[in-house]
Amino acid sequence: MPVDRERPGRPARRRGRDARLVVLLGQADRRAGRRRRHHRRRRDRGAAQGAARLRRPGRGVALERGRGPGRGHNWRPSELSMAMVAHRLDGLDRWTARARAVTARLHEAMDGAGLWRQSAGETARPAWHKIRFGAPGWAPEEAARMERALARAGVATHRWGLVPLNRHPAFGGAGRAGPPVAQAAAAGTLCLGTEAAPPMTWNDDEVEQVCRILETIIGS
Repeated sequence: MPVDRERPGRPARRRGRDARLVVLLGQADRRAGRRRRHHRRRRDRGAAQGAARLRRPGRGVALERGRGPGRGHNWRPSELSMAMVAHRLDGLDRWTARARAVTARLHEAMDGAGLWRQSAGETARPAWHKIRFGAPGWAPEEAARMERALARAGVATHRWGLVPLNRHPAFGGAGRAGPPVAQAAAAGTLCLGTEAAPPMTWNDDEVEQVCRILETIIGS
């Protein structure tokens, strides 16, 4: 019966190949492990940054098709701002009454100047913190003209909601046709005052001065 005899040195060579294979497999496994850890760290870092942006008050944040942060608004109050609100709750009635009185006077001037202005239902009694107005028809060039004229007269204004919701990434972005009324209102209106100093913080003399400017400069 024939006997299978290996030539001298063959087992040693096989053991050498097996050892090299083990080394190569170990190196490949370590590289794969490093890649997995790298991707996991990037994913965790991105999630942490997104969560930090969501927690940060006053920053524009929206979800872009559910994948991550994009352009939009997420005005979450901070603990400090809520503490300030709680501290001023005792004066809430006074501040709401002041906001209504200032808005009523400014709306009267806007009506006299023939301007469009935001309004509420007959039974509503809002305490306006934004007084939005514009030219009839919401022409963007007229809004820009009024903005420049008021700035020259020393009256601060700001744009609020300049990008309508349908143009935010979460709702399809700029490439998608949206409601024409919302887009026209966003482009053709502006608000009196600033975020830090809305009209309800003005004194009576400042309110009357702005009313005269609206009636003479803007309404002319």
